[in-house]
Amino acid sequence: MKARIDASRCEARGYCAKYAPGVFELDDDGYGRALFDGDIPAELEADARMAFDACPEQAVVLSD
Repeated sequence: MKARIDASRCEARGYCAKYAPGVFELDDDGYGRALFDGDIPAELEADARMAFDACPEQAVVLSD
């Protein structure tokens, strides 16, 4: 699974980093960004899905 943040949708609420700190971090302005360019580790996929579900702007993008 790959995870990324759609920067055009992100409003810096921080849910991605709150629910999946091993997958996402916040930049200096509070906007989310993915920690991995490629596949995320399998053990972090459930956290990534929680971040996806929690983001009100649907800025978290997951793909296989």
